[in-house]
Amino acid sequence: MKKPQGWALYTIFGIALPALAVTIEFVYGCMRYYYIDPMPTAPLFLLLCLVPVTFLYIFLIVRSRQGVSGLQQRLAFLGSGALVVLTGAYSIFYIPTIPLAILAVVFMGFGFLGLSPHFAFLFSFYAVQRLRVRYPACPGSWVFAGAVLMGLILAGYFGRMSGIEHGMILAASDRPAEVKRGYEKLNRLGGARYVLDRCYYPVTRSNMFNMDAIAFDAEGNPQRWRSQGFGTRATQEDAQRAYFVLTGNVFTSQRAPWRMSDRWGSLGLPTSMGIFAQQRDWRLGSEDVGGELPGLALAESRLDGNLHAGASGGSGESTAYLEWVMTFANSGPQAREARTLLHLPPGAVASRLTLWINGEEREAAFGGREQVQAAYREVAVVRRQDPALLTTQGPDRVLLQCFPVPARGTMKVKLGVTVPMLVRDGQAYLRLPDIVERNYAFAESGAHHVWMEAPAAMTTDIDTLAAEQVNGTYALRGEVPFRRHQDDWLGWVAVPAQAETAVFAASLGELNARMAVSPAADASLAEGPVWLVVDSSASMAHAATDWQEFLSAFPADTRFHAMMTYAGNPAFDTSDPAALIRWIEAQYYGGGHDPMQALETSWDEASGTDGSRLIWVHGPFPLARPATAGIEQLMMRRPPVTRDGRPRLFDVQVSPGPNRVLEMLGPVRGLVSVPVVNGLGASLRYLAEHGRLEDIQREYTLVDEPAADVLPGTDHLVRLAVNDTVLGLLAGRDSEAAKEAAALAVRTRLVTPVSGAVVLERQEQYERHGLDPGENQDAVAQIPAVPEPEEWALIIIACIALVVLLVRRARQYRTPLRWEAAV
Repeated sequence: MKKPQGWALYTIFGIALPALAVTIEFVYGCMRYYYIDPMPTAPLFLLLCLVPVTFLYIFLIVRSRQGVSGLQQRLAFLGSGALVVLTGAYSIFYIPTIPLAILAVVFMGFGFLGLSPHFAFLFSFYAVQRLRVRYPACPGSWVFAGAVLMGLILAGYFGRMSGIEHGMILAASDRPAEVKRGYEKLNRLGGARYVLDRCYYPVTRSNMFNMDAIAFDAEGNPQRWRSQGFGTRATQEDAQRAYFVLTGNVFTSQRAPWRMSDRWGSLGLPTSMGIFAQQRDWRLGSEDVGGELPGLALAESRLDGNLHAGASGGSGESTAYLEWVMTFANSGPQAREARTLLHLPPGAVASRLTLWINGEEREAAFGGREQVQAAYREVAVVRRQDPALLTTQGPDRVLLQCFPVPARGTMKVKLGVTVPMLVRDGQAYLRLPDIVERNYAFAESGAHHVWMEAPAAMTTDIDTLAAEQVNGTYALRGEVPFRRHQDDWLGWVAVPAQAETAVFAASLGELNARMAVSPAADASLAEGPVWLVVDSSASMAHAATDWQEFLSAFPADTRFHAMMTYAGNPAFDTSDPAALIRWIEAQYYGGGHDPMQALETSWDEASGTDGSRLIWVHGPFPLARPATAGIEQLMMRRPPVTRDGRPRLFDVQVSPGPNRVLEMLGPVRGLVSVPVVNGLGASLRYLAEHGRLEDIQREYTLVDEPAADVLPGTDHLVRLAVNDTVLGLLAGRDSEAAKEAAALAVRTRLVTPVSGAVVLERQEQYERHGLDPGENQDAVAQIPAVPEPEEWALIIIACIALVVLLVRRARQYRTPLRWEAAV
């Protein structure tokens, strides 16, 4: 058969070029990062793979010398019609790339790949024409059927995606009616998976159907899309809010949905094979943690602690010092910033930050919050060198930022935390810190290596820790799997301690402090009515909240005012705990709900009644920028403290995760976070019975001279006293007091709401920002250091080598006759 004219071009531009374009996009992802992703999901990838396959099939059908069956002819006609629609749709998407592709062909010799959708569209008509010529008896309606079938597939796929996108836009509206319609649409279309995808993968490029422009703030963070053509697109913030409302989950608690961009990892190959394999980190240098970044993971973790409480041999002051060493690994082709939000034990203060630079451990410099943040951003974001930053983000929460975790490399950082232990029922409890938000994955089968030491035997709720005793020192050691962070708090450790009257004193450099400890008096929560705000989110449905154990601890005549957080904020007033329990258990728990309206209403009512208390029981609340104006006004006009100075507002978070309300409020006198130790039910019952968090009360005092005739304490006592003084100064919201608080915190090297810690690479960087890493080194020198594994390893290896050498030499002198006999 004579070869038809133009068949060579068909082979090149219909078969070879589309196959090459799909392969290169699969490997390198060029269009995905610089325009739009042509194959974000497996179904679209398979459809694109069918383009060169169908062209090849038509080539074989037309070129067959023996002829083909009627079924094969109809399949070829059906495929040709599908080709026309599929290649036509993609050629429309890629019309804006035509000028750049032509310039690339003319001036640089390449660019045909960018034109492949358009060539494929043209040659799809050529394929139809050659089929009609070769097999005129086959009905042409099969071409029409293929076009209709492919049109329905594309319309269904992209129509659903557009509907979900429109639902997110409506859900982000300021009009309640549109918000309701938006979430109804998202539910109807089953859009949770797509919304989660948009939480991780922002749309950053335009096409002819959505000619949008994204706005950026001063820090380079993406803001709401602004329309320039036919509509707007939802931002990542809109998607994150929608995902929480739909599911009740924090999006960072879920793995990013599988995409074709994860193709190499899914095949067991390195995720960084493509030269374009990168995803821009929009939050670099900001305080927003964001979602997981490809290739970034927590590779190793070590948590060491010394507990100063318990039997003879301990100081009895019920404090602890923790060091958390984290190693981040980056398997990707570009440097990443590791960000993690840590929930510290109640009352804890971060007192140390070190970073390993070129194998050398370097201490942080402490300065004002804005001062250290400016230094970090200048060095990390602009110069892209080696800093680490530690700042607070709400009560008992610190944000750790490390940049850069080098491409295909690691970064190691150490955080030191001073903790006042919680004394209850003859035990001093240490709740271990938790990772509540992160932008990295956990290494597969990874675990925290935990080692706690105390002068007395310890107990714990972590079943993977084993107890041991060496030379009068008790220890708990073992591994805690990373996956424990997904569903529960990391756990607690306890050591025997009694609530006794005592005075401890200690010095830290030129600072001296006293801590007076005395048994705390009961202060029932039920002196007046109890207002109860219960979270209606899905996280509460899975929490083991024993309402019977909690509410039965109140006196029989207690008046309860309960309010739920879902739409309409249903309320219930009663003096019957059993009726209240039935009402709470009958409520709707699902999705995620904003608690601000219920909190404002309950706070307003509770603050107008003497002796009343407000208890907020809830799960994580991750929504960025909650509407806190009403709460802040109530704090100023009706502070969360009673006339006698006792707290009025108790925050009980039943499961780990971010709490944006507390982060926005900052340090507030009278707002108490209730830690969950020894079980949620036991913690709530203790609060109801005693109206306080522990059996003792501590009173810190900074003094001019070292105290005499008192019990000696550790220097951690001074850090806790300074932290207590700083928070007291900030509670008054006075600018001069805030300056005094910042100076005191920096002097003592503490991370507080007005101070932070930063590690920079070079001395001139510190000098440029007015920081001194060597300032107050006496505070560093007195922090007990835990030996690094490398040091222990060297000691052990040296000992083993010495023993082996001695044994070998002994054998040489003891057994020569045996060798002679053997010979």
